[in-house]
Amino acid sequence: MGSTAGYLWGAVGIGLVFGGTLQAFASMGDLTGVLSWAMVVLFGVFVAVAGVKRAMADPDDGPESNPEKALGKTDSRFGRR
Repeated sequence: MGSTAGYLWGAVGIGLVFGGTLQAFASMGDLTGVLSWAMVVLFGVFVAVAGVKRAMADPDDGPESNPEKALGKTDSRFGRR
């Protein structure tokens, strides 16, 4: 589920970047139009990065993967448990 949501976020972000870039080029004469579409492009980059982070995240978030919750963990610096 996490990777599917990540791919969806990435696709939406890339769509925002592409659409915002096209609209910024289309309204090149109007400064406020270019700046507003540049904000859309910037937001799209952040959404795409969040999607990539979700897609690349490790799906195994169980307690056995957390080293702080391991039953027999040993502090290797002092040899203590």
